[in-house]
Amino acid sequence: GIEQGIEQGIEQGIEQERARNLAMVRRQAAIKFGDGAAGRLEAALGPAPAAEELERAGVAIMECGDGDELLTRIAAKGPPG
Repeated sequence: GIEQGIEQGIEQGIEQERARNLAMVRRQAAIKFGDGAAGRLEAALGPAPAAEELERAGVAIMECGDGDELLTRIAAKGPPG
């Protein structure tokens, strides 16, 4: 019982952190490229992107010149940076 509760708590914490990170990446994309690109980015990443995917998206936001370039890079699923 206790171990299961601890595991559930850890999983909830991980999911909450992932949701915060996804929201942050989406906000960054919206600031730089607009809400449309940010929404498409969020859809491309899916509901539960891995930490590596969020890192790659954050780097791409900084490096890309427009939303189309950003989405092309995310779709390619290359390494961060």
